[in-house]
Amino acid sequence: EFYDKLNRKNDEVYVLIDSSNPDKVQDEIEEHIYMSPEELLLMENISKVYYMINTSRHHIEKFYQEIENKPNTRVSRIHGNLSLDHIVESEEKYLISWNYSRIDSPVIDFVKFYRNEYLDLEFSSLYDYYQSKYPYQKEEIDLFFSLINIPEKLVFTDNHFDNTIRVKNFVEYIDKTIEFTLQKNEKNEKTDQ
Repeated sequence: EFYDKLNRKNDEVYVLIDSSNPDKVQDEIEEHIYMSPEELLLMENISKVYYMINTSRHHIEKFYQEIENKPNTRVSRIHGNLSLDHIVESEEKYLISWNYSRIDSPVIDFVKFYRNEYLDLEFSSLYDYYQSKYPYQKEEIDLFFSLINIPEKLVFTDNHFDNTIRVKNFVEYIDKTIEFTLQKNEKNEKTDQ
């Protein structure tokens, strides 16, 4: 069920924008004589979107192969909406705002933290530090990379300025995530050998 949900999430990203014929969005945009700024920016980066989706699918498959014959997967109490805004520092550090707390995969909190803070933090060393303290199991590494490589779905409005900002943020997420994923996958492959 979880496996199917991840694949559906990837399929939703292929849609990218609301359209009467979602499979043809790229073709529809490319047929315009003059593309809007947001369409042009999206088309300039569309290969990165497809790369991320394929990377996510690759990790979904690896995740599924790892858990297929495992009787149990690890779960823990997670915060559910981790961001810098929910960390309070005094003599010690505390997490606040636990209203989205639940029992789930420990990967989910770091995915949410990444999505919330990818622009403001350097995640490579943060990820390494986290792994040194609370190492992910092999299938959790694949789950993590699968989830962060599913970009949020773009929904366009009638406002080209707002749409262009949305696409710009979308592309920034993609660029940062591809760089981070490539770096960590390379490191993971070396440790697997």
